[in-house]
Amino acid sequence: MAKNERFENMQRLMLSPAVDKLPFLERLQEVAGDEAAEFIYWRIMNPRRSATPQPADIMSILQTADFRQPHQTHKLSRACARRDIEIPLAKDDSFEYIIRTGDEGLELQESLQPGTNIYNSHVAVREFEASLPPSAADPEPEPPLPKFVIELGHLCFKDLAGEMPEYLQRTSFVAMIDATTPRKSLWLFHDYQPSTDLGDRVDMSSGYDRWNVFPDVELEFDAAQLVPDVHDWNDGLTMKALEDCVQKTCRVVEPAVRVARTLDVDKALAEGWGPR
Repeated sequence: MAKNERFENMQRLMLSPAVDKLPFLERLQEVAGDEAAEFIYWRIMNPRRSATPQPADIMSILQTADFRQPHQTHKLSRACARRDIEIPLAKDDSFEYIIRTGDEGLELQESLQPGTNIYNSHVAVREFEASLPPSAADPEPEPPLPKFVIELGHLCFKDLAGEMPEYLQRTSFVAMIDATTPRKSLWLFHDYQPSTDLGDRVDMSSGYDRWNVFPDVELEFDAAQLVPDVHDWNDGLTMKALEDCVQKTCRVVEPAVRVARTLDVDKALAEGWGPR
């Protein structure tokens, strides 16, 4: 049997190292034996290409993932890094809202925690920061803003009653999941410096395309909750439900995201999800 064919057969018998490294190494020794080192080199030189995830795949990950399990967080992040996957949000006779993956989101800022580096920072979860905190004289709006988030993509829409009903228009709002509770609520945050097709960042006020995003909500906002519980994000989700949620939760906070330390993320997940 040729080496490639033999190693392909080994590959089918292997476990994923992302699940647990010890069982992976034990399985590697069992399957490859004396050829373990050569098999690992072959695997690196012949990466397996995964199929492009479908919207239903991402929704399945969202609704079932336990973010206390790092490989599930990474799985969602990798899926949303693929370009131009259109995840349906809600639709009526006039508008259709879609979240499209792959476009660059809010510019990632450095951590404010001393000693943060590539070895102790989380690869998928970001620390959310409100650059404009609420006035001390005013109570903090409910629900509270998420502390740690996972970016999904940009909010886009189709004007079904317009001249080009199939044209998908990207807004300046980025959709993110609150990673710190099992509800995994869906939020919208305005990007004040969105990335262009050339990779440059340009300044954009929150009012630039504000009236394309839930125009019946009269308040100015750059942050709002869209869906309180990700399990309610399904075919029955209505435009009115989205609009009502935005109306109740919208506010101006000047959102930013920073590199998050894995230690801080794990602590927040343990508090919000409970112990494993």
